[in-house]
Amino acid sequence: MQRPTSPAGFATWSAEMDLDNLDLAIIGHLQEDGRRSFTDIAKALGVTSATVKNRYDRLIESETISVAAMVDPTRVGFHAPAFLSIRLKAEHFEEAIAAFIDFPEIDQVVIVSGERNVELTVSCMDYKHFVDFAHVQLPKVEGVVDIHTKMVLDVRKLRQTNVMKALPSILSTSAEAAE
Repeated sequence: MQRPTSPAGFATWSAEMDLDNLDLAIIGHLQEDGRRSFTDIAKALGVTSATVKNRYDRLIESETISVAAMVDPTRVGFHAPAFLSIRLKAEHFEEAIAAFIDFPEIDQVVIVSGERNVELTVSCMDYKHFVDFAHVQLPKVEGVVDIHTKMVLDVRKLRQTNVMKALPSILSTSAEAAE
């Protein structure tokens, strides 16, 4: 199956924002080192730094990427990370999600399939903080029916998937993509 190409001739990967191989390659370079210069990325990809900057600006504006420091929570005092599976009543679903988003302890709110329809990733300072959060604060959110907790014992990888490694063909030329 042949992938459609962008006006620049790069294979297009996403229907949401016409991402092509060059966009994905830029994202991959930034994931490896978010401080890498546009000039260095451009040299690696065989394009101009102006092209990289224009693509970067478009990726930022479309909210496809954002730039932020990744923090290891344990190094800044959060020693009780956990995953929580929550079952919500349908009639309070959106209000509960909005409430979860406002909790500073909650790093990630994910709507999932199954008996428990929301997964939370949380960072608490210690077990006392976690117990207060999971067993006192969260149950007060209207619509919470059930909370299942899993404490994190050890983190072996803390990183988002790198598109350059996940999609090895993204650096292919437009000629290879067209074949």
